[in-house]
Amino acid sequence: MIQTQTCPTSSGAHRSPETTRVPIAEGLSRAADEAIFLSRHAEHLDASIAAALGRSHPAEAQKLQNADLIRQGLEGLAVFLGALATTVDEHGTCCPAQAAAKVLMKEQSRRLRNEAASDASTKAHDSTELWAG
Repeated sequence: MIQTQTCPTSSGAHRSPETTRVPIAEGLSRAADEAIFLSRHAEHLDASIAAALGRSHPAEAQKLQNADLIRQGLEGLAVFLGALATTVDEHGTCCPAQAAAKVLMKEQSRRLRNEAASDASTKAHDSTELWAG
C-alpha cells in the first residue's frame, strides 16, 4: 500500500492534488506524456523542414537536419520514459537498459543505457547507422 504524502511548496505550505506525492512510475509516465506532447508538436515541423531542405544551402540544410534530430530525440525520450515507468519495482528501482531497448535511435539508446560510445561512433560523428536493429 502506498502512503499518500504531500510535498512541501516553496512557502512550506502543503496543497493538494498538485503537491501530492505519487509513485515514481506515475511521475515517469507523466514525463513521458509530456515528451510525447512535445514530439507531436515538433512533427508539424517535418513538412516545413523537408521543403526547406530541398532549397537550402548545404550548411543550412545541416541545421535543418539537426532540428529534425531533436524531434526524433524527443520521440525517443518519450518512448524511454514510458518504458522506464513500466520497469519500476516495489523498491522504487528501475531498469534503464530494458527501457532503452525500446528506443529506435541507436546512439540515443546507447546513451540511455549509459554505455560508452563505440570506437566507430567516436571516430565518425556522422555515422550512417542511426537506428537500432
